[in-house]
Amino acid sequence: MTTGAPARLLRVPCVQSTTTITRDQMCGAPANTVGWHGMLRTPRAPARAWCLRPAAHAHARACAYLCARRADLGLIHSARFTNMTSRAKQRIYYVYGDASLGDFANETVFFVPPLPGDASLPTRLIMFGDLGRGSDDDASTWQEYGRQAKNTTVRILSDDIAPMLNGSATHMLHGVVHYGDISYATGYLSVWDSFLDMWGPVASAVPYITSVGNHESDAPGTASFYNGTDSGGECGVCATTLIPVPAAAAPNLASASRALRAAAPAARALAANTNTPWYSMNIGMVHLIMVSTEHDFLKGSAQYVWLKADLAAVNRSVTPWVIATLHRPMYIDSSFMGSWRSDQTVAELLRANLEDLFWQYRVNVAFYGHNHAV
Repeated sequence: MTTGAPARLLRVPCVQSTTTITRDQMCGAPANTVGWHGMLRTPRAPARAWCLRPAAHAHARACAYLCARRADLGLIHSARFTNMTSRAKQRIYYVYGDASLGDFANETVFFVPPLPGDASLPTRLIMFGDLGRGSDDDASTWQEYGRQAKNTTVRILSDDIAPMLNGSATHMLHGVVHYGDISYATGYLSVWDSFLDMWGPVASAVPYITSVGNHESDAPGTASFYNGTDSGGECGVCATTLIPVPAAAAPNLASASRALRAAAPAARALAANTNTPWYSMNIGMVHLIMVSTEHDFLKGSAQYVWLKADLAAVNRSVTPWVIATLHRPMYIDSSFMGSWRSDQTVAELLRANLEDLFWQYRVNVAFYGHNHAV
């Protein structure tokens, strides 16, 4: 890792940790059946993974889910950048690879966001849910999402990332917030490779802040609130391992009520992970809260206790804007009602349990996904 410009003036090695995703972690089909190995495997298939790239295959549309592989999703390497507060609003130049082999990827630039409370410039975030992935030839997993996902990615790269890289930007982008339904792999795990290949140029340049939706998390017999099958057996493992969620910081409750301080240990113990994927962070003038509507949010639940403590601890002199994101909407014009996970039933539950809390602590704006505009 290097800082400042030009690159390579200061080298700071970052130690990485390695993990992987195993088939045993998947909690149902197709993630632990055809979605894991693909449907092209033959007795002569090679040991390493080879996925079809749509632009290079005449029948790519029919093969969007398929990947000939005998292995898992591979090794996932993570490294933590330290001392970032001293480098706020700077560029960090980094490479990744194997020093023992001298094998490194091309140098990449990361733009460090402003410190909490920095009012010297507007805090600028791009917010959306339900992206999915697309390709240049529109050979998409679901036709509904391919072109829109590709166009969104291309526009962010052309309108924001490219000007920041070449020095012509009139404004800076401080992060991209994606509140659920990320890749729509839904158990066909090679789609995660395709999505991350499409989205990598954005996620490598600015903070990529995610939460889970039904297509990442919902699976029977898990921590999922709805006991549905929308994740295709992924049960949140792929999303929170491939795109790790940060640990939920312990709220500073010095000025909070006695009852809330008493509840703080329970909130503090819940570092964000696959089964508790809720957290908050401060970026510039914004306190950003990532709520999981796919896990229990009812009054008295672990998530509710954490959320109330987090809201009570917000320092408005540092972060005057409080933004909440939820995958499923609290307010919706929909005729889908009746079942436990229907649009209107979930909206009623959100209003009954979270609306007063948001009002009490003056959440400025909430963003929702799940129901699509296109």
